[in-house]
Amino acid sequence: MDPHSAMKTPSHSDRPIGLALLGCGTVGSGLLDIVTGHSERLAASSGGEFQVIAIVVRCLDKERDPVVRTELLTTDASSLIDDPRVDIVVELMGGIEPARTLVMQALRAGKAVVTANKAIIARFGPEFQAAAEQSGGSLHYEAAAAGAIPVVKVVAEALRGNQINELMGIVNGTCNYILTEMTQSGAPLSQALSNAQRLGYAEADPSSDIGGEDAAYKLTLLARLAFGARVDIDAVHCEGIDSVSAEDISRAQSLGYVVKLLAVGRRQSKGLDVRVHPTLVPAEHPLAAVHGAFNAVYLQGDSSGPLMLYGQGAGRAATASAVAADVIDAARAIRSNGDTSGPISGFTETLPVLPIDDSLSRYYICLKVADEPGVLAAVANVFGEHQVSVASCLQEGQGATPVDLIFVTHTVRHGALMAALAEIGSLSTVVSVAATMRVLR
Repeated sequence: MDPHSAMKTPSHSDRPIGLALLGCGTVGSGLLDIVTGHSERLAASSGGEFQVIAIVVRCLDKERDPVVRTELLTTDASSLIDDPRVDIVVELMGGIEPARTLVMQALRAGKAVVTANKAIIARFGPEFQAAAEQSGGSLHYEAAAAGAIPVVKVVAEALRGNQINELMGIVNGTCNYILTEMTQSGAPLSQALSNAQRLGYAEADPSSDIGGEDAAYKLTLLARLAFGARVDIDAVHCEGIDSVSAEDISRAQSLGYVVKLLAVGRRQSKGLDVRVHPTLVPAEHPLAAVHGAFNAVYLQGDSSGPLMLYGQGAGRAATASAVAADVIDAARAIRSNGDTSGPISGFTETLPVLPIDDSLSRYYICLKVADEPGVLAAVANVFGEHQVSVASCLQEGQGATPVDLIFVTHTVRHGALMAALAEIGSLSTVVSVAATMRVLR
């Protein structure tokens, strides 16, 4: 008999909550470990038992973790979603399609959906929420934001009495591991990346992590939640760590900073400033102490003041833990006939995302220049013409060709600095603009 064949079901109060898993890779098998190995604890937390109705996979013959019962496997996702025994659909397929289509089908059918898929939440979250509100379904995505760190629940519940004015996050463990390795050992990025891949902290194709896309997805959904505004992933300015050198990291340390890939969201008077980029973080800031593959999210509420959440942002057990928490929340709401809307409660703010050129920051700049008289004066003149105020300047490599001029600026508009650097780069005595990174103020 097909594991998801339709049948008439009793009420939720006298039957287990039915789970359908879409995908059963690393996180899916981790969730099954929790559901099967800690069933009594889950039942006590949610008000009743769970039953895995079926598990959707691409290939039925693939060798799998022993926790996956082969008799539950199916390739027919659409029919499983429509099965009346299924109350909660857990989407762990990853990617855009068919995940987006299946999540939308489940929400329109009034199901609770739990997902760890940051890409579809970032791109289609508002559409999913509208479908859930219309059908009575619900959408839960704690695991998509920061792995085991319960930032969605904290922002949606614990800080609901606050206006959140700022969030900053180290939300990509791959990049944080690489930058930590470069900081501690002086290794170049290529070597640190190779070590990360060997240890399982980086994918074979790390482009989404290294390029900042993964962090931008997470920032998009966190900014929506924190600021109550519609934030489009395509409006999030994104820079990765691919151009960060060991020399830049060493210089940052000598200046009292640690280089981190930060996801930044700030509420400004005219809109939201949302961006992902490498940043020089003061060594005394809490985010500077986040090492290895760990993640952290730093929040500033108008009443709560600053607080930071820290923990594992990825991995089988950590992500499965967040998925299981969402499954329990959804089950409790289903059993009590309570609010099942999930963490996205609508967009109450009409704040636009500001153009990146209007963002304000301090900057670290490295110029490679000829070692001859008048170079510094020429560079300073261009900075002055573009209203770029320099806080400090030093020269490295005296007698070498070229030498490095290192600047740290005061707060400046991004657009003004970029215009200045374009002009500076065209000076005959300037070999290159070797590095530009923001400095956390």
